[in-house]
Amino acid sequence: MGERHLAKVKVAGSNPVSRSFFSWRHSQVERQRSAKPLSPGSNPGAALNIKNLSGGLVPNIKSAKKRVRLAEEDRKRNKGIKTRIKNITRKLKEEKDLKKKEELLKLAYSVVDKAVKKKVIHKNTAARKKAQFTRLVKGK
Repeated sequence: MGERHLAKVKVAGSNPVSRSFFSWRHSQVERQRSAKPLSPGSNPGAALNIKNLSGGLVPNIKSAKKRVRLAEEDRKRNKGIKTRIKNITRKLKEEKDLKKKEELLKLAYSVVDKAVKKKVIHKNTAARKKAQFTRLVKGK
């Protein structure tokens, strides 16, 4: 149970030698500690144009970098669609003319249905919003 795992490590100019994994790992940690620390204003992902928004680590793996980029694009697109829904809701509340309200209602239904189709909002949320729109037009 108390055995140490031995790893074969090649030392320059000699045959592979057995060396304790723990001592090898210790030397790795020491090298990282002695490495030059990042200055407070530096951004390790600046060359890749990846922003460290969450305060976590910048990904090293190519697919993870891509997911970060795509998630940011999705967030921007979703934000625009949600803003459009909010604006139409506001217009429906402010509009006084019944004819214009009915036209806005058709437009609001269309925008909400497109948001569901693009998976920006859930279908139950869309149904609830449509019911709210209908109540605004009917004046209940």
